[in-house]
Amino acid sequence: MTILKNKWLRLSLLPLSLLYSMTMRLRNFMYDHHVLRSYRIESCNIISVGNISVGGTGKTPMVEYLASLLLRHNKRPAILSRGYKRKTRHLQVVSDGVHIFGDPSLCGDEPYLLALNLPSVPVVTEKDRVKGAAFIAETFSPDFIILDDGFQHRRIQRDLDLVLIDASQGVGNGLTLPSGILREPLTGLRRADGVIMTRIDQGHDVEQTASRLHCYVHTPPMKTIHRPIDLVSLISREPVGLHKLIKSRVLIFSGIGNPISFKKTVTSLGADVVNELVFPDHHSYIKADIDVLNDRAERHDAAWIVTTEKDAVRLFSHPALTPRFVFVKIALEIIDRETVLIDMLKL
Repeated sequence: MTILKNKWLRLSLLPLSLLYSMTMRLRNFMYDHHVLRSYRIESCNIISVGNISVGGTGKTPMVEYLASLLLRHNKRPAILSRGYKRKTRHLQVVSDGVHIFGDPSLCGDEPYLLALNLPSVPVVTEKDRVKGAAFIAETFSPDFIILDDGFQHRRIQRDLDLVLIDASQGVGNGLTLPSGILREPLTGLRRADGVIMTRIDQGHDVEQTASRLHCYVHTPPMKTIHRPIDLVSLISREPVGLHKLIKSRVLIFSGIGNPISFKKTVTSLGADVVNELVFPDHHSYIKADIDVLNDRAERHDAAWIVTTEKDAVRLFSHPALTPRFVFVKIALEIIDRETVLIDMLKL
């Protein structure tokens, strides 16, 4: 049972949520009134892609979408990520726009995935966003630096602040951690230039959520979906086709922030999900995990063992994989007000 479903646990944690909320309000106040200093990178534009809630809102697909959009308009983007749960702590070049360095364990699965899907775009990991952005600006001379998960990192000034809200969970009960899902109070949305609602095809009361945000945001939210575009083999990395899932018995597994959304995606493709394993977010898979998955697939007579693209990058070189391991490749698609974003980027 999650905290949000457990009324008594949620109430017991309310004082901590109020303390956390006050702390975040004070921090934002100090940045707004220049008590805490922020730094500007003069040589390029800074775009922040972030969220106001915990869990997977689709930041990585949005970063990939933005970089691809900028490339189509003959701009030079670069990506700066914290590299969450990577084994290294120092600044690391994941990709210089030509070669990929390291592996997902060293640089983080999300930066590594972005480097794979955007081979001409430099990708760097650095916890200190100011240091990382300065390095990128000096080394690669981009037109734009995209900050992956940058909304709460206020030490670096940005030219465009985009905040993602997952329509499948909205803003929860409107409370901050730990009795809610918010990383800061909803008033923080007032500094966003644009709000983007993701996975609206999986959302409940989308218009109600949009209405709830109305008093905090400058313009109506843009709306997106995560569109499945292919089913890919983990062993060969070659497409096998989404049609293979139709009426097939499948076992699914994931270690992401929003496993419920992944299950909905696989089900929407016509698959019969006969079993599911959910691992911790950014889980590092070992042979015992693969053995369990293979055993479950045998017991449930599953034709395919299906995972996410983010999980797949942690598994590509695993020797215990069998031919039935595949992943669903998705792409973010803006279905409403894309021209607003293009205007924001001044393309």
